Amino acid sequence: MNRPIAFGRCSKIFEVDKSSILKLYDKGFADEKIQQEYDNIKLIATHTDLNIPKPLKMVKLNDQTGIYYQKISGTSLMDLFLINPLRYFTYGKIIAKLHRQVHQYQVNGLKTQIEVFSKLLKNTNRLNSNEKELLLNTLRLKKRFVLCHGDFHHGNIMVDSLGKYYILDWMDAFSGDYVLDVALTAVNASVSDAPKHIPHIYYYAYEFIKRVLKLDRRYLNLYGSIEPRAIRDNLLLASGIHLARFSGSNLASHRHYFEAILSSKT
Repeated sequence: MNRPIAFGRCSKIFEVDKSSILKLYDKGFADEKIQQEYDNIKLIATHTDLNIPKPLKMVKLNDQTGIYYQKISGTSLMDLFLINPLRYFTYGKIIAKLHRQVHQYQVNGLKTQIEVFSKLLKNTNRLNSNEKELLLNTLRLKKRFVLCHGDFHHGNIMVDSLGKYYILDWMDAFSGDYVLDVALTAVNASVSDAPKHIPHIYYYAYEFIKRVLKLDRRYLNLYGSIEPRAIRDNLLLASGIHLARFSGSNLASHRHYFEAILSSKT
């Protein structure tokens, strides 16, 4: 197999031919999650007009599982950020606009936010019983459910040579409150690590921007028009979700962020 043309956190992307690519997941990555991505993106491709790569088929190669996709010839906003870190905020406006477009749709057949996150929050040992109950109460609030991406950031958006944007990686998609989806992006911008495969100079540039410029608040302002209490409640919920499912090295910073949001609510 040729060298990868791109990297995900748990996958590598290979060019197959002029019209298709293979997203091949790392050994040991759960087949259930890959099947979920495939099922999600088929539903979304069928029931929306969003620009997304069409899924072609799932494949098993030795002890790895992957998905063949329509090839999109373009560049991710992450790669454009690597070229010029100062344009991070220009891309933020683009991301917020695309995010609002996602939330215009309702897609039947996706798991709801309650189905996706209840078990995660109940089973984690990173939250105490009172914290869990507070988050679960917010999760269960009755809202108008819309299409939510679940992992919306500049690494999951590509632009082609004509300026057309494509939204990638729908594994974590769910039907839920759009404010939670916005909060998940805001929290991700503030606490998640930069990808390890990028050059060190850009890794540290991203870490500097993230820590100094309060990217969570900036993204909420870019998205706009969310009631302040809904923001507070869903920032806490989103930070608890990130804390519960995080598998990287800076767990302490996730816990610190969660506690800061919790303190601001009390």
